[in-house]
Amino acid sequence: MNMEEVYISLKVMGAGMTGIFATLSILYVFIILLVKTFPLKKSQSPTEE
Repeated sequence: MNMEEVYISLKVMGAGMTGIFATLSILYVFIILLVKTFPLKKSQSPTEE
């Protein structure tokens, strides 16, 4: 096995992992912003008085 190929494959794997981490981070921030923008309102249920 050529070590050059191992280093290239590690670079490709690192780029993929970075992309996944960045995508999940962006989704997390987007969800947090949505929760702060549209907070959950407590509604009364019809059975409560």
